[in-house]
Amino acid sequence: MTITEHIVRSLSARLPSLGLVGCVLAFIGYALFSIQDAATKWFVEIYAVWQVLFIRSLMTLSLAVGTGGTSLIRRTAGSPYIKLVVWRSIVLLTAWIGYYTAARDLPLAELVTYYFAGPLLAIALSGWLLKERVSTQRWVAAAIGFTGIVIACNPGIDGVSPAAALALTSAMVWGYSSILLRKISLVETTDVQLLSNSVVFVLGSIGPAIFFWITPPWPVLIAMFALGMVGFGAQNFLFEGYRYGPPSLMAPFEYTTLLWSFFFSFVIWGDVPRVAVFVGAGFIMLGGLVTVVTEWRSGRHATGSPTDKGG
Repeated sequence: MTITEHIVRSLSARLPSLGLVGCVLAFIGYALFSIQDAATKWFVEIYAVWQVLFIRSLMTLSLAVGTGGTSLIRRTAGSPYIKLVVWRSIVLLTAWIGYYTAARDLPLAELVTYYFAGPLLAIALSGWLLKERVSTQRWVAAAIGFTGIVIACNPGIDGVSPAAALALTSAMVWGYSSILLRKISLVETTDVQLLSNSVVFVLGSIGPAIFFWITPPWPVLIAMFALGMVGFGAQNFLFEGYRYGPPSLMAPFEYTTLLWSFFFSFVIWGDVPRVAVFVGAGFIMLGGLVTVVTEWRSGRHATGSPTDKGG
């Protein structure tokens, strides 16, 4: 039994709904992603985004193959859903490059605040693409979160800055990828998704990485590979989380990463965000809290157990 499977079984015995199991798994994943965000922003201030992505993805690919072996490679190559998995990886690659390119010019806390346009799109699209019922409470949460994004962006007379526009666009693409993730997680195993993502990321970034390559000192190179380990763990927990909860629930829970971004932004760079960013982030977190409380109350009367899809 893997560490993730052990955690899932433990949580299932203690929490009243599968949605809350997904929330906890997603919280762990997003905490690790917050560490990745801070480290990546630090790297891309010196090195090309493509180079950082290539090194990170190469480590993630090595871990995926190392843990899954040749059987994982065969299952991935023979997956009946491989086209959908690859398409989701390409969408995610597009979002990744745009988002971390914007990181060069935006403080981390502001960057992550803009990112949360993505969960709003996930809520809107989940009913349409997945035929899931989105409750009134979740729509209210989305409206609160959208208000926070408008406040944080503070477009004013001059409009939104190019870096902010890029971050917002990437966030919307990320939101679409979360819808795809939910669809795939219901029919495909986490390890297959991880391997496919890693392959697409490596192949998609190797050419530009070579072109923009700057050889880093050994400590930095080791840190970049360590970033891949963090990313591998984050994806593992996140993919598993989406097996147990719909995007309209999981996406708002992602707002907890705002706390991490404010913390890292201050500790590493000494950045104190604009008042509008603080206020906007507060609205965004309130929207997430509304969704989590709603799920907790409804889950107290729900029963069920996770379905083991293998892998």
